[in-house]
Amino acid sequence: MYAFCTNDEGKLYAADGTTSWPTGAVAPDGSLWVLYVDGATDASGDTVTNTLNLYHSTDHGRTWSHRDITPLKGRYQYGWLSLSRDGKKLGIGVYYRPDNVSDWYVYGAIFGTGSKPSLVRLDPVAVQDKQCADAPGDLMASAFNPDGTLDVVWTRNAGRTTCGTVTVRDIYFARSR
Repeated sequence: MYAFCTNDEGKLYAADGTTSWPTGAVAPDGSLWVLYVDGATDASGDTVTNTLNLYHSTDHGRTWSHRDITPLKGRYQYGWLSLSRDGKKLGIGVYYRPDNVSDWYVYGAIFGTGSKPSLVRLDPVAVQDKQCADAPGDLMASAFNPDGTLDVVWTRNAGRTTCGTVTVRDIYFARSR
């Protein structure tokens, strides 16, 4: 059993103030892959940009390599990493917006273990209104199917202007081709 956390200073083991957490997967060869959405804040403590950080360990988590796989500058939240059954492809589901004055949308991608994802918008409708500091936090997940397709599940706030107040949230699903 593995637990993936960070300490905000490059070590993978404790949580941070930008409301994110690592997601990870164990490859068939026993190596570990972890995605962490890291945030940069301004002087008032508001998150202004994020990076998608991919970690890989081949020694059961004792040491880690790190790569910034951020495809676009902007805000990311609640990224979810998946690994194909053969361990050759990674998948991601993530909320994204280019800045703090744009609506939140959901994106997904399948990419090789040595490359950056090319994000594809999965839903033409915003999942959260631009006035909201955070994307909907109820649900984000991704998983590979036996045939190599990727599933992403997310929530869309049906009362988008209510931000963190739970009114009605709808659950959506997309599968790659």
